[in-house]
Amino acid sequence: MKEKAETEEVDSDATAQALIQTPVALLGALLATPGGAATGLSVARALGRNWPLVLLLVLSGALFWPAQTAEAAFAAEELDVHGAE
Repeated sequence: MKEKAETEEVDSDATAQALIQTPVALLGALLATPGGAATGLSVARALGRNWPLVLLLVLSGALFWPAQTAEAAFAAEELDVHGAE
């Protein structure tokens, strides 16, 4: 049970790191290509024109993001308490 909690924590950390690094990597790749700045501006314009749709997609993604259940939180808390004894 303790190993599962540790694995979930590592998965969560890896996911958070990937979410942070992916936009930076995509932006770097976009700007490194010939004509990348012009392409970046056109993408920014398209997102600006469709801002309500972009916002809706971001909010729906946040809504369906997996959350830690009360049972998993309780199990993690119990593991920490028993680990200190």
